[in-house]
Amino acid sequence: MNLDPVSLLATGLDGKKPADASPGYRAVTLTRNKICRVRAPRIASFACAAVVLTMVAPATAVAGDRGRVRSMVLPPGQVPPGFSRQVLRSYTPRELAAQGTWTPKQIRYWGYTIGWEAQYDRGLDGNDPAQLSSDAGGYATNAGARRALSANRSHCRLGAWHPLVVRGGIADGVAACTEVTSLEGYDARVFFVAWRSGRFKGAITLTGPVGRVRAADAIKLARRQAARM
Repeated sequence: MNLDPVSLLATGLDGKKPADASPGYRAVTLTRNKICRVRAPRIASFACAAVVLTMVAPATAVAGDRGRVRSMVLPPGQVPPGFSRQVLRSYTPRELAAQGTWTPKQIRYWGYTIGWEAQYDRGLDGNDPAQLSSDAGGYATNAGARRALSANRSHCRLGAWHPLVVRGGIADGVAACTEVTSLEGYDARVFFVAWRSGRFKGAITLTGPVGRVRAADAIKLARRQAARM
């Protein structure tokens, strides 16, 4: 696909033009007064064999993962200036399935144990709104996390999403994509970056006005979070 990040991503969150515009989900749509969630591919670790389909992660893994996975999402001190945290919550397999993107069968197949999300907003009532979601999820095995990341990679080829290449990779594997969405005359670009670190998976979703957020911003945040995993 022909995607020119230089023309699409003029400035970053710091207001500077990128020295290297190399391209890198929950999608979010920019409106006149706020950024609203819209249905889109979610990360399989949070959102988002022949292994028995009824596989359930051991209770010990769930108990151990809850605090560990929570510590993986970006805290307020590691997000760009101007962002304030609006949401910090966990997702059990049942809660993830209830969101409708991934089926209970898929979630059991991956061995998903627990996920956490930290959502940040910036200036939703102003002229330069943005939203950032930092997600992390635990799986019973490395193979399960790998399969979940593969599902993200497949979703990055659906609909209006354009796969992106992350030069140098992240941790044990990465999937990245972008799309432009609009509502009420505003165009917003969404960047999604997911990666695997062993049996854990993280993701960054960064959304803002076209030309004001860039892939390099999302990748920088993804690598910052990966260092916590």
